[in-house]
Amino acid sequence: MSGKGLILIVEDDRVLAGLFAESLTRAGFQVEVVHSMAEAEVRVDQEPILSCVILDQYLPNGLGVEFLDGFENRHPSTRVPIIALTGADVSKEAVLKAGMQALLVKPVGATDLVETVSDVISSFVSEKMHEPIIRSVKELRADLA
Repeated sequence: MSGKGLILIVEDDRVLAGLFAESLTRAGFQVEVVHSMAEAEVRVDQEPILSCVILDQYLPNGLGVEFLDGFENRHPSTRVPIIALTGADVSKEAVLKAGMQALLVKPVGATDLVETVSDVISSFVSEKMHEPIIRSVKELRADLA
């Protein structure tokens, strides 16, 4: 695997998925592409450790948020940053509230794609590194209360 991590692209538009994969590969990421929610579920169930998932919100066989709910139910201890991808009018607030980390609105340029993926992964890694400290502080506060 590349030093930057493995990105799973879930996009039913094969041309767009290929363009995204090419842009991310050129930026140093390892990329896998699937074209349906069913394929994404099989792929993630085989190996849920991913650096990021780019998830189309409107797939022929379901909504992106349904994939997120299913992933969380099947892998409750695994956290993976998810970037919502849509051509529809969806607010960033709705995406964040649903538990995703970012929103990309089609059409997406290569620079925006790579920057968003890099930023989301960096933020997620930083957050994960601080989780034990935050948990310890919360436990200490609870002991002092």
